Amino acid sequence: LNIVLIDSRNPFGNGHLFPRGVLRESKRSLARADVIVLTKNNRAAAGTESIRKELNVISKSAMILEAAHVPIHFYEGRARSVHALSAVRAKRVILLSSIGDPLYFEETVRDLGADVIEHIKFPDHHDYRKKDIERVTARCNERRFDLIITTEKDIVKLNRLGLFIGSYKVLTLAIEMQILSGKENLIDRLHSLYTR
Repeated sequence: LNIVLIDSRNPFGNGHLFPRGVLRESKRSLARADVIVLTKNNRAAAGTESIRKELNVISKSAMILEAAHVPIHFYEGRARSVHALSAVRAKRVILLSSIGDPLYFEETVRDLGADVIEHIKFPDHHDYRKKDIERVTARCNERRFDLIITTEKDIVKLNRLGLFIGSYKVLTLAIEMQILSGKENLIDRLHSLYTR
């Protein structure tokens, strides 16, 4: 079962393949897809109708689902002590990320009521080094804030390397993908695969 995820906010980038654009393959390759999931649908600027029309031209048989990345809680440290989403409301925060869509992360944290005073961004797939964290710590030392918020992707990298941002409190935002439409069709399709 070939499942393809497409960012509803920027479905085809500038139309060019990596490294000139964001596409890993040409749009024509979507003809091989069995299931297409339009992600971040909760923040798609103009809705998904135009994307759906374009996808239906490329692949008439693909099942098209809509999904959203939904924040579920924050956690702290390797022990993963859980904090409610409300824990950041009215807090002055610094964001740290090395993801493909840092603006989406920032918008999500702001929607939770945090006052984002700075977002320290590294390129997507960045391999953190000790000097990066020293630079982040030095920048944090210059600011007045309550806590640092990072992504699950970033905290895994930082923990693996044993890197800590001074003695600052760092919360990680846990996100869950939720299918908004077409979930039953996907479950039926998966069941049909299992019963073959």
